[in-house]
Amino acid sequence: MANNLHLNNVRCSKKGLFTSGLRTDALIHLDSDLNANEYCSLPQGTHNARPFKRGVIFNDTQSDCVRSVSREGEETNQKISLPMKRAS
Repeated sequence: MANNLHLNNVRCSKKGLFTSGLRTDALIHLDSDLNANEYCSLPQGTHNARPFKRGVIFNDTQSDCVRSVSREGEETNQKISLPMKRAS
C-alpha cells in the first residue's frame, strides 16, 4: 500500500478527531459518526496542523514558519530560525 497522503499528525479532542499530512492539502475532521469533512485547506508540505482558537495552527515547512490562520482568513506567521551546529 502506497503512503499517498503521508499522514503525520492526529489530534483527538471533544470536537472529534483531526488529521493531516504532507499531501492531504487539508485538515480533515472526523466526527463521532466517523463522517470525514474538510475543516480547512492547508498548503502542501504542512506538518502538525490542529485546531487553534477560531482557526488552525500548523508548521509550514515550505516557508520555514509556524502559521496561525483564523476561519476568516486572518493570518499570523512566525519565522523560526534555529542555529546550525557546525561539524568539528
